[in-house]
Order: sequence, then C-alpha cells, then structure tokens
Amino acid sequence: GCGKLAGPCFSPGWIVPAASSVIMRIFVVFASLLVLVLCGYAGWLLGRLWQQKRRNKRVERLRRHKALDSLDIIARSLLADQVNVTEAALRMAVLLHNIEDPDHPVVEVAAIHVLANASSHLDTGTARQALPLREREIQDRQREALEARHAEAVHEATRQLLQRIPEWS
Repeated sequence: GCGKLAGPCFSPGWIVPAASSVIMRIFVVFASLLVLVLCGYAGWLLGRLWQQKRRNKRVERLRRHKALDSLDIIARSLLADQVNVTEAALRMAVLLHNIEDPDHPVVEVAAIHVLANASSHLDTGTARQALPLREREIQDRQREALEARHAEAVHEATRQLLQRIPEWS
C-alpha cells in the first residue's frame, strides 16, 4: 500500500496512460505537420501544373498562328501562280491537318487533300532534283496530269480557305 506521508498513491497504471497521452500528442502534432507539409507540396505542384498548362496553351497558340500565316502565304502564292498546284496542295494539306480545330468554321478543302494524296508518291525539292532525268520527266508528266485534273477545284478551295483564315486566327 501507499504510506500516509508518501502522498497520493501512484501506481504504474497512472504513469502509462500519462506517457501514452504525451506520445499520442507528439504523434498528432507530427502527423498534423506532415499533413501541412504535404498540402503545401501539393499546392506547389498544382501551381507548377497550372503554369505548365498556360505555357503549353501559349506555345500552341503561337504554333497555330505560324501555321495559319504559312497557310495564308502558300494559298496566296498559289493563286498568284508563284507555286505549282501540286506543291501548294501538299504543303497546305499538312498545315490544314496540323491546325484542324472543331471550334472553327469548316471550309471545303477536300480538293486540296485529294490532290495531296494523289501526288504524295511524287518526289519534291532536293529529292526531285536528285532523280535521273528520265524519272524526273515521268514524274513531271504524272504531276501535270494530276494538276490538270484537280487545279480548278484546288484553286476554288484555296479561295474559300483564304476567306476563312482570318476567322481562325
């Protein structure tokens, strides 16, 4: 038993809950700090993600603007007979593919894609220059036949395209 002078009786049962309570408080404080640190890190990551999305949108707008400028230049060059119909169709088809956007008005450009697909096997640029003369002449005849068949439709599609490009910018 406990003696009269010893004061209140302290048994090991009283000591363990007190120690357990201190450990529990330290654990709760540590866990709370950990949650705050993790929330701060998550907030920082969300901020970085938001910045990256803004940067990506800005880069996409710039890429789209450059593609539209190139499309405008090629289309005007075609209508001014500064570039052949096949080359213009090949280049415009690639640009149109890269800037397609469901939010923008549809333009009937199938003729451009038809000629581009029909002439995709023909060499252009330096590859064409590297061809033997006979092969180059064969490809030129093929190109001329395709252009004769599709030129009018490609020119009409190009005129429509030029009217819509300002709406896409």
